[in-house]
Amino acid sequence: MAPTSAVKDHHLVLTGNVNPGQACVVFSESGEQLVSCSADGVVCLRNGMTKAVKASTASEGTLKNGACNALAYHPSGFVAVGGEHAVKAVTLPSMEVERTLGRSQLPVRALSFSPDGSRLAVAGDAENIRLIQTKDSAVTRQLRCEGYVRSVAWDPEGAYVAATMA
Repeated sequence: MAPTSAVKDHHLVLTGNVNPGQACVVFSESGEQLVSCSADGVVCLRNGMTKAVKASTASEGTLKNGACNALAYHPSGFVAVGGEHAVKAVTLPSMEVERTLGRSQLPVRALSFSPDGSRLAVAGDAENIRLIQTKDSAVTRQLRCEGYVRSVAWDPEGAYVAATMA
């Protein structure tokens, strides 16, 4: 992790293929790639340094997930995209939907991979957090919450999941 003094003191404004209602962005661990998604369901892969668009789901129409509400970058190089009723694995850089990782009755608002990438925490308006095995999409645990879940994060060892609720 970069020391506080190494953090650049400016904000990032995405341009080019930016649709209204940008929902979220996530960098790859190396910082070489940046993925963004928007309320109309378009997911863009960008150069992590220049922020220029390298690929997008807009032209292929492969991501029929409704609004994109959440992203998580897997250590092996694919991205989980949370939408209105599903979480899909999108292969980078091809932007092809590899498979559906999970389904939901209500919108998915938060995603987070465990540090080793073996599990995905999926949460949102359903007032629960589902822990899904990334290899086979099996739900291994469902944690009941006291409201809509807005964000989730794993501790560095992958033993605990923290969440914020509305």
